[in-house]
Amino acid sequence: MLTYFYCGLEVSNEILTIGSGIKLARANVEKYKILWIHTQTIKDKSIDEIYKVLKIAS
Repeated sequence: MLTYFYCGLEVSNEILTIGSGIKLARANVEKYKILWIHTQTIKDKSIDEIYKVLKIAS
């Protein structure tokens, strides 16, 4: 139920259907993830450190 409210109301300024809300929420997560990776590279973090935080095998 909480997922429904988040995806239906919080990811947009308008009320969305659950399907379109989930798609928009997933797209936002990917955007924020890329922005975070970019910020980490500016801070001179190594790719291995980024992999470790994201729990991606290197």
